[in-house]
Amino acid sequence: MKKFSPFKLIVVLSLILTSCSSTVAAPSYAAQVNGQTISRSALYQELSDMKNNKAYVSHLQSMKVIISGIGKKSYNNGFVAQVLTREIYWSLISQYLKTHHIAVTSQDKTKAVGQVTSQVGNAAIFHAFPVSYQQTLVNNEANLLALENYVSSVSKTQASTYYSQHQAMFANSCVRHILVKTKSKALQLRKQILSGAHFSAVAKANSIDTGSAKLGGSLGCKAGPQYVTPFQKAVDHLPVNKISQPVHSQFGWHLIEVTKRTPQSLAQSMSKVISYLKSQKANKFSSFLKASKIKVNPRFGKFVNSPPNSFGVVPPKTPTSSQAPSSSGSSSSAG
Repeated sequence: MKKFSPFKLIVVLSLILTSCSSTVAAPSYAAQVNGQTISRSALYQELSDMKNNKAYVSHLQSMKVIISGIGKKSYNNGFVAQVLTREIYWSLISQYLKTHHIAVTSQDKTKAVGQVTSQVGNAAIFHAFPVSYQQTLVNNEANLLALENYVSSVSKTQASTYYSQHQAMFANSCVRHILVKTKSKALQLRKQILSGAHFSAVAKANSIDTGSAKLGGSLGCKAGPQYVTPFQKAVDHLPVNKISQPVHSQFGWHLIEVTKRTPQSLAQSMSKVISYLKSQKANKFSSFLKASKIKVNPRFGKFVNSPPNSFGVVPPKTPTSSQAPSSSGSSSSAG
């Protein structure tokens, strides 16, 4: 299964930047993100800033992006859903930076200018936006860069400290297992092995992991974190040649045995430690996304929060369009 990548999704959404179609009298929010509000007026202002940039509209149309809705001042529902999804991500990133005390550097902001310019088409298109909107785009992109830098930055000192506390995790461990569907079955097989049955024979006869079953349950010898969390924890803490209690994972119930464990030096493990710590940072952000409480104004659709398959605003099924409110701030229902 491919891992959910919030960073790649942000880059894709950054290429889209605009519209939808529907009219809402109430509520006044477009979305609420962990208690913070993205107002409907702010969403429409962004859509207006984009739609009024004729060169940018042409750039989007060249990529077959549908902006306008049914009416003259309306926006395509699907497009608005994409823009609102992007704004929700920006809000989430901003919140994450704040709660984890991650600073945005001047280098982030400088790089952000270039990246936003490329995303919208070219410098002329970028400078055709209102200055306030240019700054918003740059600030949001700089926040993303700061988050990416944080996730990808692990010092050798940090890696060394983690290694000293988790050496077993990075040892070269030879592992075999038996996978079954129920705990009771695992307990039954464990009793057979402890009573004298050969692990490999029990694995061949009973394991539903057909790939390893024909090898007597062997998963080979591997260094560094290699398995799903509950399985890895068992591998790290099991004494050599001892049969684990049943261990549950998303695949079923495992009986695990470590047949050999060879410690690896810090030098041998450094790249694996750094890679692991980076993945943990990325997973922590993904967990934050998944746990976030997000509510979308029903007029714009609903928010689906189930990465890696779907994470964003799903537009209304009805073929309506979103119309920007009048200068007085009022709006009428599209039916």
